[in-house]
Amino acid sequence: MPMQHYGAGHRVLVSVFSLSGPATMGEFEILRRYPVESGEPMYSLRSIREPYERMVPENELMQFTPSPAPAPVETALVSI
Repeated sequence: MPMQHYGAGHRVLVSVFSLSGPATMGEFEILRRYPVESGEPMYSLRSIREPYERMVPENELMQFTPSPAPAPVETALVSI
């Protein structure tokens, strides 16, 4: 039985070459995972940019890693 890598609440990216249809850019949230029936784990997920859920096989998902916040820029005060 294949190991499922993601659970409800995980944030992922969908391959732009997804067979489930054109993927919206950005992160998706895993809503649920389904029991493995035909060899490939399947997940229901949703983007904040779309009003509907999509079902995607695990091989089309990538771990979402948020970009680090930019470091604050220090400004020097110049007196005239």
